[in-house]
Amino acid sequence: MSKSQALFIRNIGVELPQKRIVVASAVQSGLYDSERAVREGFSSVAVAENTTPVEMAVVAAQRALADFPRERISALFYTCIHRHGHKKLWPAAFGLQNSLGLQQKTLAVSLSSGCNSAFQACLLAQAMLTGGMGDHALVAGSDMFGGGRFDRFGSDLGAIYGDAAAAILLSSETGIFRILHLDIDSEPQLEEMYRDTEVINELTAQPEEEYDVGASKKRFLDRTGKDSFSALFSACLNRLRTRLLEAHPLLHQPVKYVIFPNVGLGISAPLYAAAFSDLAQDDHWEFGRSIGHVGTCDQFMGLHDLETKGHLQPGDRILLVGAGNGLSAATMLLERTEIGFTDRQR
Repeated sequence: MSKSQALFIRNIGVELPQKRIVVASAVQSGLYDSERAVREGFSSVAVAENTTPVEMAVVAAQRALADFPRERISALFYTCIHRHGHKKLWPAAFGLQNSLGLQQKTLAVSLSSGCNSAFQACLLAQAMLTGGMGDHALVAGSDMFGGGRFDRFGSDLGAIYGDAAAAILLSSETGIFRILHLDIDSEPQLEEMYRDTEVINELTAQPEEEYDVGASKKRFLDRTGKDSFSALFSACLNRLRTRLLEAHPLLHQPVKYVIFPNVGLGISAPLYAAAFSDLAQDDHWEFGRSIGHVGTCDQFMGLHDLETKGHLQPGDRILLVGAGNGLSAATMLLERTEIGFTDRQR
């Protein structure tokens, strides 16, 4: 990214519920399989109450925007992987646009393309902003997994699901973090892992079938083998690694932190570690394992946590690794600027 195409994260806002379900308690009460709990390594999961995903996204976005002039927002992207809590045909991005008081000419897009959706939105926003279509964009992500037919402990394999929202204000002018590198790759052969082999009849099937991701994964792995899955997944991550290292000498100058998706240690996490752990001094799993996999915003939740707890200094670099069913995967390399949360420019 050349100097004329500089892109920054100007601010981050989050909404993280205070309530936690501790893993030991979930196992004892029969919510979570004990063998999975040991294998996956989570400590607790964040749980929201008396709200909706979009309401949480509005709070996170308001914190990211603060007093920033709303008329300067050229685009808004709302990302999620689960239901938004309202009528199915309601486009949630317009709800944010309305609640935040953004202008009518602001491009508002709802993007539900798996857990990598926020990085996909950032790439679209980058193309807009560096191409001259305005100078600021907002990317928000939010998900809740309680109160419905999705079982946060049992509907999927390899992760437990927490509730949270995050929003980042992207800028072509200035910010807390300069984006040095943003790249996305895919492996569409893995889409069948989430699609399954049979069409679900909405009128006759049990409602829970649509949310039984774990069963679909099991059948896929039985058909193709775990080695085939790992080879395809690793190849995608290694393509990202190769291009990252071609642009930045991280083998010789490792980043301070790498933030992976908040998935358990048993299935995908070893693949992320194999591809990127040697490029960083440390990861942020201790935080991730305490909130669970929160849909599209694991990495930005982790980045906010590092910044607000004072773990980052000007010049520090952070690598974010994204991935989502599809398979879609991403890398984003950031550098902390001289501008902090308390002294950021407006």
